[in-house]
Amino acid sequence: MVIINLKRSQWEVYIDTPDTVIETVNGYFSYVIANNKSAKDAQQEIYKLMCMYSEWGFVDSEPLQNATDTINNVYNTQLTRWDSQLS
Repeated sequence: MVIINLKRSQWEVYIDTPDTVIETVNGYFSYVIANNKSAKDAQQEIYKLMCMYSEWGFVDSEPLQNATDTINNVYNTQLTRWDSQLS
Protein backbone atom coordinates (compact mmCIF):
# COMPACT_ATOMS: atom_id res chain seq x y z
CA MET A 1 0.00 0.00 0.00
CA VAL A 2 1.25 3.45 -0.93
CA ILE A 3 1.18 6.02 1.86
CA ILE A 4 1.18 9.65 0.75
CA ASN A 5 2.91 11.90 3.25
CA LEU A 6 3.65 15.12 1.40
CA LYS A 7 4.73 18.06 3.55
CA ARG A 8 3.36 21.59 3.27
CA SER A 9 6.46 22.63 1.33
CA GLN A 10 6.02 19.72 -1.09
CA TRP A 11 2.36 20.52 -1.66
CA GLU A 12 3.30 24.20 -2.03
CA VAL A 13 0.11 25.30 -0.29
CA TYR A 14 -0.31 28.39 1.87
CA ILE A 15 2.05 28.69 4.82
CA ASP A 16 -0.87 28.97 7.26
CA THR A 17 -2.54 25.77 6.07
CA PRO A 18 -3.31 23.76 9.21
CA ASP A 19 -1.44 20.50 9.67
CA THR A 20 -4.80 18.74 10.03
CA VAL A 21 -5.79 19.81 6.51
CA ILE A 22 -2.54 18.48 5.06
CA GLU A 23 -2.95 15.23 7.01
CA THR A 24 -6.52 14.88 5.73
CA VAL A 25 -5.48 15.43 2.11
CA ASN A 26 -2.55 13.01 2.45
CA GLY A 27 -4.75 10.37 4.08
CA TYR A 28 -7.45 10.61 1.47
CA PHE A 29 -4.84 10.66 -1.31
CA SER A 30 -3.46 7.37 0.06
CA TYR A 31 -7.00 5.95 0.10
CA VAL A 32 -7.64 7.10 -3.48
CA ILE A 33 -4.48 5.45 -4.76
CA ALA A 34 -5.27 2.22 -2.92
CA ASN A 35 -8.79 2.08 -4.36
CA ASN A 36 -8.34 3.18 -7.99
CA LYS A 37 -6.73 1.10 -10.71
CA SER A 38 -6.75 3.98 -13.17
CA ALA A 39 -4.40 6.95 -12.79
CA LYS A 40 -6.96 9.24 -14.41
CA ASP A 41 -9.70 8.11 -12.02
CA ALA A 42 -7.34 8.68 -9.09
CA GLN A 43 -6.52 12.15 -10.40
CA GLN A 44 -10.21 13.03 -10.74
CA GLU A 45 -10.95 11.82 -7.23
CA ILE A 46 -8.09 13.65 -5.52
CA TYR A 47 -8.87 16.84 -7.45
CA LYS A 48 -12.42 16.76 -6.05
CA LEU A 49 -11.04 16.69 -2.52
CA MET A 50 -8.48 19.37 -3.30
CA CYS A 51 -11.32 21.64 -4.45
CA MET A 52 -12.83 21.32 -0.99
CA TYR A 53 -9.62 22.85 0.38
CA SER A 54 -9.24 25.63 -2.17
CA GLU A 55 -9.11 28.23 0.61
CA TRP A 56 -5.70 26.77 1.52
CA GLY A 57 -4.37 26.90 -2.04
CA PHE A 58 -4.91 23.27 -3.02
CA VAL A 59 -6.32 24.22 -6.43
CA ASP A 60 -3.39 26.42 -7.37
CA SER A 61 -1.22 25.13 -10.18
CA GLU A 62 1.61 23.87 -7.95
CA PRO A 63 -0.46 21.55 -5.70
CA LEU A 64 -2.35 20.20 -8.72
CA GLN A 65 0.96 19.51 -10.46
CA ASN A 66 2.37 17.88 -7.32
CA ALA A 67 -0.68 15.60 -7.06
CA THR A 68 -0.31 14.71 -10.74
CA ASP A 69 3.42 14.04 -10.36
CA THR A 70 2.72 11.77 -7.41
CA ILE A 71 0.06 9.89 -9.37
CA ASN A 72 2.41 9.54 -12.33
CA ASN A 73 5.11 8.12 -10.06
CA VAL A 74 2.74 5.60 -8.47
CA TYR A 75 0.99 4.51 -11.67
CA ASN A 76 3.97 4.95 -14.00
CA THR A 77 1.92 7.24 -16.25
CA GLN A 78 2.38 10.59 -17.93
CA LEU A 79 -0.78 12.50 -17.09
CA THR A 80 -0.79 16.27 -17.23
CA ARG A 81 -2.59 18.22 -14.56
CA TRP A 82 -5.30 19.01 -17.12
CA ASP A 83 -6.16 15.39 -17.96
CA SER A 84 -8.98 15.29 -15.42
CA GLN A 85 -11.59 17.96 -15.81
CA LEU A 86 -13.62 18.87 -12.75
CA SER A 87 -17.35 18.75 -13.21
